[in-house]
Amino acid sequence: YFGQMGVVAVMAHEYGHAVQQQARLVTDGTPVLVAEQQADCLAGVYLRWVAAGKSPRFELSTSDGLNHVLAGLIYIRDPLMTRLDATLTGNEHGSALDRVSAFQIGFSGNVDQCAAMDSDEITKRRGDLPKFLDLFSGTHSGDSTITADLLETTMQSLRRIYAPADPPSLSIEPAACPDAGPSPPASYCPATNTIVVDLDGMKALGESRTENDERELLQGDNSAISVLTSRYALAVQHEKGLTLDTPVAAMRTGCLTGVGQARMAEPNQPITLSAGDTDEAISGLLTNGLAASDVNGRVLPAGFTRILAYRSGLQGDDAQCYQRFP
Repeated sequence: YFGQMGVVAVMAHEYGHAVQQQARLVTDGTPVLVAEQQADCLAGVYLRWVAAGKSPRFELSTSDGLNHVLAGLIYIRDPLMTRLDATLTGNEHGSALDRVSAFQIGFSGNVDQCAAMDSDEITKRRGDLPKFLDLFSGTHSGDSTITADLLETTMQSLRRIYAPADPPSLSIEPAACPDAGPSPPASYCPATNTIVVDLDGMKALGESRTENDERELLQGDNSAISVLTSRYALAVQHEKGLTLDTPVAAMRTGCLTGVGQARMAEPNQPITLSAGDTDEAISGLLTNGLAASDVNGRVLPAGFTRILAYRSGLQGDDAQCYQRFP
């Protein structure tokens, strides 16, 4: 997953810490998280310089090469912890979403944006998404087994969130679609306004997996739920008469998926996100890209772009998705 440029990215992050010290961006009182986010951002600035062909030593493509870098950032995320753990250790470095978002800010922006990162900026960027495990939940993971009942409950949440006039139905039985290709394990058929899922495929996609245990990039229940959310987002777009089979549609779908997932973090939903779920979503966007694909399951080649679309939805609303990706 990581490749040689993943190593370069880690070194760029550490070099970013040296830049911080020389530029006096940090002091002894700077929170660890702020220092780490700035360094991730500065690494992004450097690797954009490399991708632009300015480095005499390295080359970086904005598709596979950058995908390897993002995989490395996902891997070095913080383990899931309670708020008390984070407070006691004082050593929070950031979730996968935190680290990738800081890197993307640097890659797409400049060093001034990195220097401006502080606790307030990070808090605003995180929004109300769950960050810590529930101390009283009795569990170490928020992952649930993907079942037909869980998918139906997710559909109830999505109906409440997106509020379509004609909600799509869910089917776990195979069915041909006359106007769209399949995107297993979850496909949307505009002609019948039905989301068809391969339950076994969804279960496999939603199984808890980690880099150290299964030698696979992070995966969990929201790897599957985010894909189902994206197919529901296609139904919402279809109701509005929007084109569903273009690269712009894939970006719009990723954005609307982010909107739906952010709303799932709100209380009193039939299904709610827990700590680590958005990390699973962006890992899935990197490895399979289905949560930011068009109605035929076609994905954009750059994981960076897919994650950026999803993040824009997490931090925005559906109106912004339609405006940004018309």
